[in-house]
Amino acid sequence: MPPYEEKFPVGARVRVAAREQLERFQREWRLHNPLQIGQLTFAGVRAVITDVGFYHGGDPLYRLDTLPGVWHETCLRDDMPLELESVVDLLDQFHQRAIYGAVGGVVDRPPAFLMGGYPRQPRYSWIVNAETHLPTAYTGDQMHSSIRERERVIASAAELDEWIRNPS
Repeated sequence: MPPYEEKFPVGARVRVAAREQLERFQREWRLHNPLQIGQLTFAGVRAVITDVGFYHGGDPLYRLDTLPGVWHETCLRDDMPLELESVVDLLDQFHQRAIYGAVGGVVDRPPAFLMGGYPRQPRYSWIVNAETHLPTAYTGDQMHSSIRERERVIASAAELDEWIRNPS
């Protein structure tokens, strides 16, 4: 965001980033308002923005209704879950596999019910079992022909959330 422009207005519902992302921010951020160790315990918690201020230089800083401390914008996420089709579009476009639990986490649906009602087609075959790294109960012709093109399989909602922001 440009200086002195907040992404989240007062009243917006947000979710605190995953713990791994908070820990990375805590390690790497060297300027004003560092995250306090106690703030890490709120990873993934939902809250409402109650105040937005700006540090000299334009960095937005947030206060949340139920959580202590000052929060940097990079430590917050929009609380609206992604649509499954949007995630599938990206996975299919970049030929990237992600496990059911990771996708379920970003679309806010239980992994066991994630694909219920969806056809077994190649575009959905990028969502895979954590152990086999293949889609459950798909036949060979139902899987994308490039299913094994990439070795990497995204294994957590935090990792998928980060990848979605900069897919490659």
